[in-house]
Amino acid sequence: MSDPLPRWARHPTHLPRRSFTGAALALAMAPLARATAPDGEPEKAPPLPHWVAPGGPVRVEGVEELVGEIHVDWPVDAPPPTAWRLLDADRGETVEAWEDAELARRVARIDGARMLLYVELRSRPGRSLPARLLPALTQANGQVLRGEAVAVSAEPATAFGPPLKDGLWVAIHNPAWPRGHRRVGFARDGRWSIPGRHAIDFVQVDEDGRIARGDAGRPANHFGYGAPVLAVADGVVSASRDGMAEANTITGNPRHALVDAPGNHVVLTLADHRHVLYEHLRPGSVTVRPGDRVRKGQVLGAVGFSGDSTGPHLHLHVCDEGAPNAGEGLPFVFERFERLGAYADLATLGRARWSAAPAGDAMVRRDEKPGSNRVIRFTAS
Repeated sequence: MSDPLPRWARHPTHLPRRSFTGAALALAMAPLARATAPDGEPEKAPPLPHWVAPGGPVRVEGVEELVGEIHVDWPVDAPPPTAWRLLDADRGETVEAWEDAELARRVARIDGARMLLYVELRSRPGRSLPARLLPALTQANGQVLRGEAVAVSAEPATAFGPPLKDGLWVAIHNPAWPRGHRRVGFARDGRWSIPGRHAIDFVQVDEDGRIARGDAGRPANHFGYGAPVLAVADGVVSASRDGMAEANTITGNPRHALVDAPGNHVVLTLADHRHVLYEHLRPGSVTVRPGDRVRKGQVLGAVGFSGDSTGPHLHLHVCDEGAPNAGEGLPFVFERFERLGAYADLATLGRARWSAAPAGDAMVRRDEKPGSNRVIRFTAS
């Protein structure tokens, strides 16, 4: 008898997402030994941290959120910084600081020469996000290293129409998941990027929180399987793939090579040269080809289970490059959706009903990104 739940429902860190191998980010930072310069050689100038945040802030449930990373060149044999900070460059105030356990949860080594820290900044009542940010690190010897001030982008996030229609959808994403979209990056030609920085996986549920009719171990039984996938804006199809077969069961889906991990997919290039990637589409459902001009709301394909997926869902992200596993992930919002509730614990997805939104909260959200694991319904703008 098959398990009634896919792996990502049983274990929240096992997301409905492709497998990353080879170039994927090493999440655990190895213990670092103290570096000693050879006799007679001068100490090298200390590295300076720098702030990276492609795109500007977006609104999430009434709060402005800015997602980015602090990068620093840091040899593997050097003692790691004991604290990381982001300062308001104009006020000279600390916006956020990380040390001890919280620092350990957020820091990762890219390779033998670089480290980064994952950051999600949120505005507070009466205090907006800073216009300029300055990163700083405290070394083991107590010396503070400050980078240069970087202006926060004022460019508004692209506002999209619905990628799906009909029914209830769980917007699955969480920046804290060690193997989530947010924490997986790729190195190419000396450039390090995180394509899924703002990615969302959409899984359909019913009013009782079920994800399938009958045996949830069979993809075709899932409520979302075969649901029409829509163009979120006018654009030109720059890439597509169809015909990649699916496994007949959830547990029978094998790991795929990196090039096959997104499964059947469509890349929609917008007028502003941003690229919208739709992944894991049902084989035989893709209705467009490269070069096709499409209109907002046009059907591009259907939700499926192709590629490195652990349950039928739509993976959606926006990037500055039009290829899977490449480029910097960019923020986006939806013009309008209804926020109905949330899963506080994603392990209960498919087992229990989601929690309704608090009384008095605005149900209709405009020009926002859905919060983590929120249950939403897309509506016309």
